[in-house]
Amino acid sequence: MLQTLQGHRKNVRAVALFPDGRRAISASDDGTLKLWDLDLGECPPALDRHTDQVNAIALLANGRRVISASGDHTLKLWDLETGRCLQTLEGHTGTVLAVALSSDGRRAISGTSNMASSFGTSRQVSAFAHSKTSLIG
Repeated sequence: MLQTLQGHRKNVRAVALFPDGRRAISASDDGTLKLWDLDLGECPPALDRHTDQVNAIALLANGRRVISASGDHTLKLWDLETGRCLQTLEGHTGTVLAVALSSDGRRAISGTSNMASSFGTSRQVSAFAHSKTSLIG
């Protein structure tokens, strides 16, 4: 069955399907992430927001956490059971365009394009590692 899920106020930039296939998460230019119950076609209130568009998301294998990449130059780690932002990762100097996670949940890598170089565009890749705890939680 084809379903149209409506709820974001601006363009949707990224989506991810949960391992159970019954839920999804979407990221939008409106700065929000929304969790969707695909059986019901509904979503609870959006997670707290970034201050700019959300360009990419990476869902952890267990489906309990997601990391989002934003135009506000940050990544945010979210607990999907509580809806809380657990951590904001900073360090990029431009819009964060991509994010990926290691299979064990201990590392995130992200990429951005900024306009700081003399050639007009430079590329930056940053790796974030949690030495004490896993992002999986």
